[in-house]
Formats: sequence, structure tokens, C-alpha cells
Amino acid sequence: MTTWLLYHRRKTDALVETVITWKNSREFKTKGLDLDQNASAIKATIRMLNIFENEFIPIGQD
Repeated sequence: MTTWLLYHRRKTDALVETVITWKNSREFKTKGLDLDQNASAIKATIRMLNIFENEFIPIGQD
């Protein structure tokens, strides 16, 4: 189960950077950058999903 540890955002001029720290079997951070705060958070979340998808090994295929 993935736990959402930390969510913060930094605003620089017109762009918003979102950094999310995730903790599962390991701890890692993903970043999103967009003009919109929600879109920035969604991009950071999509990066996490891509990381898990690329590391996923179906049962019986190891």
C-alpha cells in the first residue's frame, strides 16, 4: 500500500511545481510542473503510476 507522505507546492511566476513524496517498499519523490495547481499535482501522480507500471512483474512471469 502506498502512503501519501508529503505534498507541497512552489509557485514561481506563472508556473506551479508540485513535489509528492511517496513511501511504499521505498521512498521516492515525483514532481509535476504546470500553470495550474491541480494539473501539476496530477502530473506528479501520473509519474508515480508510470514508475510502478514499469516495475510491475505479473505473477508467474519472473
